[in-house]
Amino acid sequence: IDDNEYKVLGTASVEEVFEQFNINYNDEESDSSMVGGWVTEKLGQIPREGDSFMFEDISITVAKTEYRRIIEVIFKRVAVDNDSDKED
Repeated sequence: IDDNEYKVLGTASVEEVFEQFNINYNDEESDSSMVGGWVTEKLGQIPREGDSFMFEDISITVAKTEYRRIIEVIFKRVAVDNDSDKED
């Protein structure tokens, strides 16, 4: 979609998507090799459109489902502002 936001198919390889976002795949325990399965594991429920969660500095939102399967997911890198609590 843009430099920080990507539309990913549920059938995409988790390993390849993690590489795109510079996430160490070996650190993530998962029984799924596809994004849809991994997202379902993380949510802990059957996914619905609009379900979302944060993983490291990435916002992950279920964009499209069909029956009980994830068709598309939006991965968006979120800038982490460590100075937001500081005021001078």
